[in-house]
Amino acid sequence: MANLNITQAGVSPTSPQAIRDQIQAKIENEVPDYTANLPGTLIEDMLSTCGGSLVFINQAQVDLINSIAPSTANEALLDQLGMVYGISRKSGTNGSAYVIFTGTPGFIIPRGFIVSDGIHRFSVQEDTVVAQNGSSGQVYVLAQDSDTFDMPANTITKIESSVRSDVELSVTNPQVGMIGTAAETTTQYRSRIMEAGLVTSTATPTMIRTRLLSIDGVQERLLSIVVNGDGYSVICGGGDPYDIANAIFQTIPTIGILKPSEIQVSRLDKGNPTVIYTNLTHGLKTSDVVSFSGDGYSFLQNQQFTITVLSDNSFSIPVDTIDAEDYTGGLILNTNVRNRLVILRDGVDSYTVPFIVPLQEKVSIQLIWKMEDDSSLYVGAISNTTVPLIVEYINQIRIGEVINLYEIQKIFLDGVDQVFNQNLITKIDILVFINGVQQKPTSSENIIRGDPQSYFYTQSENITVTDGKYS
Repeated sequence: MANLNITQAGVSPTSPQAIRDQIQAKIENEVPDYTANLPGTLIEDMLSTCGGSLVFINQAQVDLINSIAPSTANEALLDQLGMVYGISRKSGTNGSAYVIFTGTPGFIIPRGFIVSDGIHRFSVQEDTVVAQNGSSGQVYVLAQDSDTFDMPANTITKIESSVRSDVELSVTNPQVGMIGTAAETTTQYRSRIMEAGLVTSTATPTMIRTRLLSIDGVQERLLSIVVNGDGYSVICGGGDPYDIANAIFQTIPTIGILKPSEIQVSRLDKGNPTVIYTNLTHGLKTSDVVSFSGDGYSFLQNQQFTITVLSDNSFSIPVDTIDAEDYTGGLILNTNVRNRLVILRDGVDSYTVPFIVPLQEKVSIQLIWKMEDDSSLYVGAISNTTVPLIVEYINQIRIGEVINLYEIQKIFLDGVDQVFNQNLITKIDILVFINGVQQKPTSSENIIRGDPQSYFYTQSENITVTDGKYS
């Protein structure tokens, strides 16, 4: 059998003459004097017949191999294709979070240091130190068990590793942790390989996205590559921050095109205290310290202020601005909990890679329905059928996408059809709350928009589906 010729275009057939030459060389190697005992015409007939057969076999083999694609390959071949594209199957990942240590300045917290929320233990994934101000930067921690569980903000507060008695140390997670993920299905793996096969250019959003999705723990719906002026903002939820930074570094021509998240002061209510409004969810808590830069209101810049949080998009600072000029824009909030700066080292060189970790927006929904007949018999069945479907819909919405009330209504009616005819439903009201605040759609749209750098999340206990009486 002739060897296969593999080029960038795929497998190509071997020429008939090359196949004939290979057959003849093999015969001569096995039986050097075969021409002495066989007529020339018989030798030619055998070479032609054998060569012709192998040409057909070779072409069939080439056609079969070239027909193999991620959409049709079996699992064994799929793994081989994945290796060609540098894509491997993603195993399930444990939950993770970012924590901040406070305590004695100079205390070194090593990789493997254990903290917990009282139930689940987490291991620190990188060495860190408590700085001179008594606080560390945000440190990535990974759960030691594979259970799926919520990690609300400020719940990882226990130090499990031993600490010297003369050292003060405390810990907390200022933001919601990232829930662990199940192992990747073959269908999901097949889809990633197909996308990887289309990637041809460095520094395209598709290339960056493909590399990031190959990292264990990175969730597809929490990944967004946003064109930002003359660069990109990479939003990535889940996964080890060093793996993420390395994937970004390997797929861009220069880190200068990477843009961090920028929170702008969209409005300012003059007074004492002064109320600040932001264009993005700020993710801060009362008593956090913030600073400002940018244009305008120069007396607020190069200073630090302790804030009181009023809402997801507003807080107050203890500054009297009653007599200040009207605010016309330009201020930037420097304190941005979304931004991550990871330093990669290559010998004596080091590179700072910025990316954005999305915040979580907790969604609650109240769906109230009505029918002309007595509905009391169906309340439990309707709720049990439709609530899981609504939860699944909310938890599949990607960053930047909206909650579509028409889609929720359709999901509800499809669930109702499993209990009784949906045509018996006469009215549906849907109320949506984000982080406890009711959100109303605009008059021209039946959608709820969230923060463009955050993701929606809900649980069954946050979804209420019940009958009601209407006036």
